[in-house]
Amino acid sequence: MARRQDGRGDSPGSGRQRDPRDVRIERLERDKARLIEERDHWKRRSEHLEKELEAAQRARRRQAAPFAKDRPQGGGGRPGRRAGAAYGKQGRRRPPARVDETHAAPAPTTCPDCGEAVVVTRTASQYQEDLPDVRPFVRRFDVERFARHLANEFPAVFLFLCDPSIDATNWRAEQAIRPAVVTRKVCGGNRTRRGADTQQVLASVVRTARQRGLDLRALITTLLCAPKPVEPEALALPPPA
Repeated sequence: MARRQDGRGDSPGSGRQRDPRDVRIERLERDKARLIEERDHWKRRSEHLEKELEAAQRARRRQAAPFAKDRPQGGGGRPGRRAGAAYGKQGRRRPPARVDETHAAPAPTTCPDCGEAVVVTRTASQYQEDLPDVRPFVRRFDVERFARHLANEFPAVFLFLCDPSIDATNWRAEQAIRPAVVTRKVCGGNRTRRGADTQQVLASVVRTARQRGLDLRALITTLLCAPKPVEPEALALPPPA
């Protein structure tokens, strides 16, 4: 019995008609096998192309060599440098300008093998340079002592030990200029020399007035309203003792 073209004919050896679902399953299985075969083919093709790409990248990074590009570039030869004039450009160091020691290495008078006399054709000079011994470098500093100066200035330097009204350090002076230092830090200083001179004069007047317990407002008013520069009596230095 002949099978129908649509696959729904009777199966060989059977007297009944096949189920369309079985026919569809067989068709899908054939398609699946075909797709698996194509997948394996393209997978092998991809692996082959990846190997060729990797080989090409290695050849590009490889330095120029006699066997570059997979074919010899010459007939080859013995390894090492060439002998004679084929060695190429030669160079040698200049002889040193100063020689400290000279050692002679005379040739033997006779050949140790045949016993014949040895004829010296020329004498070649070779040089050997040794690094000097490293030794420590010692420096001596002759520092003059200030004991004599301290003995001369002892009454002025250690006067605070005898007079309680004299401070041992200058911390009062440091505290006196602290407001000016803070002002300089905040505003960044003065833009002109005249402004800097004006600020230092005002700072000195303000600090002197505070230390002497003077009325700062009245003092500044007197200085600004004077027809010409004056020195108030309150700011005058005491007469020397």
